[in-house]
Amino acid sequence: MEGLSEETRGFVDGKLRDLAAEKRRLQRRLEVIGTTLYEPIDIEAVLRHGMAALRDLPRLLESGSLEERKEFIRAFVAGVKVYPDEERLEVQMRKIPASVLPKPGFSSVGMVAGAGFEPATFGL
Repeated sequence: MEGLSEETRGFVDGKLRDLAAEKRRLQRRLEVIGTTLYEPIDIEAVLRHGMAALRDLPRLLESGSLEERKEFIRAFVAGVKVYPDEERLEVQMRKIPASVLPKPGFSSVGMVAGAGFEPATFGL
């Protein structure tokens, strides 16, 4: 630092102050993250809940409230695309990736709410 010009030294000092402030901000963030409770996802519970929701679908469609229907849609549908010119509707269903599902023999699942989506196309 002694061999630097006044202008360069001022620039370097400013950058060092900026880096020190960023380091303090990141350390505070790390402390917050370190104190946050982590609860692992119970895959079996997610599967049970998803299957129960699917079994309840006929009742839900017939007599469920608007909020119950919305909750079902949010749980199982990742997205919807409408193609009016083609008279086609594309529904993207959510699913849990095979890598996080329990080993075979523990449960059987056709469709489960979770991460990712798989497109399914229906005619209008």
